[in-house]
Amino acid sequence: MKRNLLFTLFMAVSLMTLGQKKLPSGSYAFKESILSNFSQQKSFDRTIDSMAIVKNHKVSVIKADSNFVYYQYWRFTDDSIRAELNGNKNEKIFVLPIVDFNQLTKPVYKRYKGARVGAYTVPFRLRGIGDDFDFESSLSLSANMIFGFGSYYNQESWFDASLGIGLTKVNLTAKNTKNTVPQNRTASAFTLSVGGVFKPAPKINGGVFIGWDFLSADDRDVNWIYNGKMWVGLGINISLNDVETDSNQIKSTNKKNK
Repeated sequence: MKRNLLFTLFMAVSLMTLGQKKLPSGSYAFKESILSNFSQQKSFDRTIDSMAIVKNHKVSVIKADSNFVYYQYWRFTDDSIRAELNGNKNEKIFVLPIVDFNQLTKPVYKRYKGARVGAYTVPFRLRGIGDDFDFESSLSLSANMIFGFGSYYNQESWFDASLGIGLTKVNLTAKNTKNTVPQNRTASAFTLSVGGVFKPAPKINGGVFIGWDFLSADDRDVNWIYNGKMWVGLGINISLNDVETDSNQIKSTNKKNK
């Protein structure tokens, strides 16, 4: 009997927790414009009875309860967001019913989405200039540190900067070695690369990379003419994880609405 009561109590608490809506926090932008005559936005100190809401103006939430959300416009903030509502009078604090706030706003995320570890392959490489110019397809796989950047209004990045190290198979021939090899063969090279991947759509990614290949000591005696020299490559994104941010906690110091 006691066990059943504990189970019932646990289920009741769990359902109550699931039923609670998460209170707004962080930074938001208004999705539409509303004239002051129709806006319920008021200043907390009641010095402004009603103020127009302007699309894409950004605010930082200071406090929220079950009925109201208290916030400041980015353009009104000084060095930091005040935690107490009776703070500096020069920092205007506004209030909206929580229902209206949830309907009128959308989250604002950091432009820097964070870093991930992933992998890129760069199959097409342009090497050398002038008489030494050549292009080739190379089997290469590298581990990359990927840094994502994107829009205020999307969690996912649209541009990823990359730093990578890896191994590449290169073709050694009589034409690209100073000490002519007896026969064409492949060798392994240590690769350093930097580059960027653009993502105009979730499934369409294109990248440009530059890098340097260094032959191992066992193969260095052939004097490969591209050893340690910069190449330019086109990359295919096979990142293990999308770079995105869950945080919309943005410090709004001296920022202007856009």
